[in-house]
Amino acid sequence: MYMIRKTALLLLLSGCLAQSAQARLDDEAKEMPQPAAPEADAGANVVRIAPLTAMDIGYGFGLSYERLLGSEQRVGLIFPVSMLLEKRPVPSDAGKTTNTYFYFTPGVKIYPFGQRRITYAVGPSLMFGYGENADRFGYYFQNNGTTVQEDVLLRKFRLGFIVNNYLSFRVTRALQIGFEGGIGMRYLDRETFNSPGAYLGSERVQFRNGFNITGQFSMTLGLKF
Repeated sequence: MYMIRKTALLLLLSGCLAQSAQARLDDEAKEMPQPAAPEADAGANVVRIAPLTAMDIGYGFGLSYERLLGSEQRVGLIFPVSMLLEKRPVPSDAGKTTNTYFYFTPGVKIYPFGQRRITYAVGPSLMFGYGENADRFGYYFQNNGTTVQEDVLLRKFRLGFIVNNYLSFRVTRALQIGFEGGIGMRYLDRETFNSPGAYLGSERVQFRNGFNITGQFSMTLGLKF
């Protein structure tokens, strides 16, 4: 009986000491600085404005939307649209010296290192370009020394492929600044001249032979949400 009472007393004393030690550890843990909570994900959608974008045909501005896929966001689908101005070496008596074209370059972006403060991506894009502009051309005839002008409707269609490299810098959780650059090839380069006059005829179509090198560069401001 004496041994039982002694054992019970030792167990009770050990329990009290353990509770006191645990309480002391809890108080110390409360006083220690807690680690910062992980930064919340800003979302899987990115809208970008390109105040400066340039291609081989000219320069202008653009707008794009990107959808990031998966929990790690290592793949994205991007849909950029650009408006570009082409400087034309036309005669001084022509009605216009610039033409306007619209480009649509949907593509896939691959993020090999995931989403970081400084993020790199690479991926292929298709290139569709189209523009329709009215111009006035002058023609000089040596036999009588006269010049004839005609109003011409010029259409240009381009189809190609570009591999782009992307580098973006995260300013805040949602705001990004980025740079894009790529090089590729044009498979189709079609120009159509349409005029009611007698010198050009009703319509003339011109194809550029072979593959032609093309490229693009953009500076972007993005919002992730």
